[in-house]
Amino acid sequence: MNRTVIAIAALLLIALAPLACKQSAADKAKEAMEKGDFTAAIQWYMDALKANPQDKASRTGLSDARLRYAKQFAIDAVRGQHNNAVDWERLLEHLEQEGDNVKMELLDAYYTIAEMYRKAGEKDKAFQVLLKALARDPSRRIPLGKINDLIKGAKDGAWGRGAFETLWKQADTDTEICTKYAAYLGSIDLHAEAIDQYQKCLALNPGDFTYTNDIRMEIVTLEKRRKARAEKNASQPGAMTGGGE
Repeated sequence: MNRTVIAIAALLLIALAPLACKQSAADKAKEAMEKGDFTAAIQWYMDALKANPQDKASRTGLSDARLRYAKQFAIDAVRGQHNNAVDWERLLEHLEQEGDNVKMELLDAYYTIAEMYRKAGEKDKAFQVLLKALARDPSRRIPLGKINDLIKGAKDGAWGRGAFETLWKQADTDTEICTKYAAYLGSIDLHAEAIDQYQKCLALNPGDFTYTNDIRMEIVTLEKRRKARAEKNASQPGAMTGGGE
């Protein structure tokens, strides 16, 4: 009898073993969340969704895991961790998948990594990151301001002009971008090109008196500078004409 019982028990254990051992990816994700291991939780939830893309619980769990990961990441960063761009790029990979669910966290990450690149002298990378921030922020004010500061701070006229041209091509109906671009051209003494850009700005919003009046005043100022530059060059035989005139 004992041998029969043992044999049956053994068979039951064999039969039930796969069920006992085969813990689902979603269950593993939940365990990781409880332990505060959000990186592991993200991976397990992704595995669960790979097996079943329609699993709404895992989709919700993944979003929650990414949000908690971002919040913990921010706390750790304040404590002096994550001082390299690689860590932040990894964070961005997760946040960019969630979009509006983590918009503030995503924008903060963009600004932080852009500043890291700027300090490292990698202005192209900083610019590209800020372009992503611009695309994610409907208000556009903060990322535009940071792009403007980056271009001015680079003190590289050719690079700054190219950066603004890229920005303008992506949003050639944006009045703020238009005027910032024109102002920058004027600041590097490309008076004729600045005037031309301001003319494009006038065409964007002809019905706004305050806007158009301010631009016309800028154009008058630039015309005076252009004239003064031409007169100065004319009084100096052999001097090369500057300022893109």
